[in-house]
Amino acid sequence: MIPNDKKRLIQAIVNIFETDEPAGDYGNVTLITGDSGGLTYGRSQTTLAYGGLYKLLADYCSRTQTNPTWAVFTKVVQRYLPQIKAGDESVNDARELITALKTLGHDPLMQQVQDEFFDRQYWQPAASATELMALTLPLSYAVVYDSFVHGSFNRVRRMFPEVPPSKGGKEAAWVIAYVHARRYWLLTDTLGGKPYTADDACVYRMDEFIKMIQAGNWDLKTPFTVRGYQLN
Repeated sequence: MIPNDKKRLIQAIVNIFETDEPAGDYGNVTLITGDSGGLTYGRSQTTLAYGGLYKLLADYCSRTQTNPTWAVFTKVVQRYLPQIKAGDESVNDARELITALKTLGHDPLMQQVQDEFFDRQYWQPAASATELMALTLPLSYAVVYDSFVHGSFNRVRRMFPEVPPSKGGKEAAWVIAYVHARRYWLLTDTLGGKPYTADDACVYRMDEFIKMIQAGNWDLKTPFTVRGYQLN
């Protein structure tokens, strides 16, 4: 089990990738042309299309809300919940909803709900997968966690022959192979040779990990820099 200080550091790295903020931008609303996920929201960006957005917002709306400022915007979200549950793409352009989501990102209750949600949705499954492969180094955890947040971890791990320590391989060799395979996947469709229009801009995620690998910072010793942010 990785120490809590390293967990927070790993989450800060991925927060920078997701919202350009080490602490995460809880009110971040994103809609990328060509991205099948549709409307995405929150500190670690959960999506409309895959059901995460509904789970997050339903959990938030189920909590007792006493602050009248937040309650006004909560009612807006509640009105849209049936459409969000159905994956209705019309909510992508619902300005009233988007404004409410951005505003509610400042609500301490929303921040708490998001922390709990993203821990269940991403951190815990990623940590379990990391431990099953017998990976122990903080940088290894960071690489796997980033893929659980960004998606397609299992698809990419099947793209190269290197095996993890649980199957007799070397940890550093597996992580290096995975990072390069994922970088290739972000740039190309391995079946058709066509670029992933929604993911091209995300190659920087692997480039940042490559910098850490080249620096030998497997323990994520601070201070170090990620996309211009110094973490310490």
